[in-house]
Amino acid sequence: MMTGPELSRLAWRNIWRNRRRTLITLFSIAFGTLLAVLLTGLGDSTYSKMIDHAARLGGGHVIVQHSTYLDAPSLEKTVEVSPALIKDIRGRPRVRAAVPRVSGGAMLATSTNNVGAAVIGIDPTGEDETTLGLVDSIVEGEMFSSPDDEGIILGKSLAENLGVTMGKKVVYTVTDKSGEIASGLARVSGIIETGAIEVDAGTCLLPINPLRELLGYGPDEHTQIAVFLDDHRDATQVALEIDATLGAKLGEVSATLPWYDAQPDLAGYVSMETKGTIVIEVIVTVLIAAGILATVAAGLYPAYKASSVSPVEAIRTV
Repeated sequence: MMTGPELSRLAWRNIWRNRRRTLITLFSIAFGTLLAVLLTGLGDSTYSKMIDHAARLGGGHVIVQHSTYLDAPSLEKTVEVSPALIKDIRGRPRVRAAVPRVSGGAMLATSTNNVGAAVIGIDPTGEDETTLGLVDSIVEGEMFSSPDDEGIILGKSLAENLGVTMGKKVVYTVTDKSGEIASGLARVSGIIETGAIEVDAGTCLLPINPLRELLGYGPDEHTQIAVFLDDHRDATQVALEIDATLGAKLGEVSATLPWYDAQPDLAGYVSMETKGTIVIEVIVTVLIAAGILATVAAGLYPAYKASSVSPVEAIRTV
């Protein structure tokens, strides 16, 4: 029986005894490794951009909202978060920004038409293109100057359906906190165009304070606090930290959710694509392993067939 050093010397001699076979094997291993790294890297980059883009259109990488809001979104379901608590969240490690939002459904009306749309009430002093992707999509007009502004920003297709242009009046109707119908009036101060039909035809932005007042909210009342991170992979840890340290102050009705709980459809898609990449990598690995085995067997077979010695002795002669 061969000892460890003897077996190692035999293996090393066998590697270079047939240089062509060795080079083919090395190339197969290198190509397989490169392909696996490329697939993983491209997939990770694509999914990260997708998650960040969804966070800028949705509620962030981590969302503080009413515990039942996700099941049945409604402007009646709110959380009370003071400016001091929002500042506390902003100051945490790995947190890039935290902004209050009021989001829900509204009916927009003009003399021409009535259209339902998703409404997002924002504080423009805390928002930018890194927290709200729609800021980059304003093609006419400009963002609100303050949270007390009296304007409204419409998706391009939504404005066309309503038959309005810049400076025209739009009546928006919502169901307030007590379940009553309430209406407000605003002038079109901006038009957004993203290229996504569902966004351009069904989204509008309002300054947060007039909308909050119309809904009968208190000064610290919101439907959600959107938290944005430097890296979406930290969402689970940050959500747990916020819940553990601020859960009591946020109240029993609040829930702190990472992006994959707040947007299960996106999480399901990313999970499916990730598993698909793993399957492809496994297939490539099996094919490369089969190629290496075939190359080694092709080198062993002639020597083994021509002799009556053991396979180990056959290896010595290859």
